[in-house]
Formats: sequence, structure tokens, C-alpha cells
Amino acid sequence: MMFEDDLVEWLSLASHDIQLKLDNLLRPLNLNSRLYFYIQKIAVQPGIKQDDLGKLVKLNQSTITRAVQQLVQKGFLEKKVDDQDKRTSHLFVTELGEQVLPQINKIINDMNIELVAKVSPEFQGDFVKLIRDFAKNIEAK
Repeated sequence: MMFEDDLVEWLSLASHDIQLKLDNLLRPLNLNSRLYFYIQKIAVQPGIKQDDLGKLVKLNQSTITRAVQQLVQKGFLEKKVDDQDKRTSHLFVTELGEQVLPQINKIINDMNIELVAKVSPEFQGDFVKLIRDFAKNIEAK
């Protein structure tokens, strides 16, 4: 099947625009579109093992290690070595991370509202479901 429209191009453009906007909105918090969600994920699972975080966000360990290192340096996360297994690290959100979390959540919620608002009201629910299902099907491959 041949498509007249290049879906890959459209998805790439949309993703790029969303990342740029998020980067601008998160910059005052000393964060960006590639780092904020680690704080969100770790906040709901304090003490999560770094390896398990990689499985949760479906990124490779080198990417996780770099992101965690940046967030530790910025003071948003704390990394504690496991007493039983020195190769294992547990991750916690610091006080600074807890302070910015409500702002992160508001920025993301506002962005979600803005994105859905670009779709006709009668299609908004279907649009969200379609995007969610699409992402789940892509990651399963």
C-alpha cells in the first residue's frame, strides 16, 4: 500500500514541535522534554531500581544512566546503592524534585489540554484513544 502523505514525516514534525514547546516551558525549572518524566515516574515509585526504571520507560540503560546522572547533578534525584547488592541503585526524588513536581504536572496537563483542543470536540476522546493505542502497538513490535 502506498500513502500519498508521509505519516512518518508528520509524526516526526509533531513530535519535534511538542518537544520544542515542552523544552521552552520546562526551561525555567532547569529541565527539558527528555528529563521531566523520570521525576514523575520515580515520584510514584520511590526507591525504584535503576534497571526497573529502564524497563518502565522502555529506554536502554545507557540513556537511563545519562538522564539519572543529569538529574542527580541538578539535585532532582538521589541515587542510593543497595546494601545487599552494590551493583544495584535505588532512585528517589529529592526535596527539590518534590518542589517542582506540581509545576511539571501542570505544564504537562496544560500541554495535553492544548493538544486535544486542536481536535474537534466530538473527536477528542477518540483521538486520545487512537494515539494511546497507536503508541502501544508501536512499542509492542
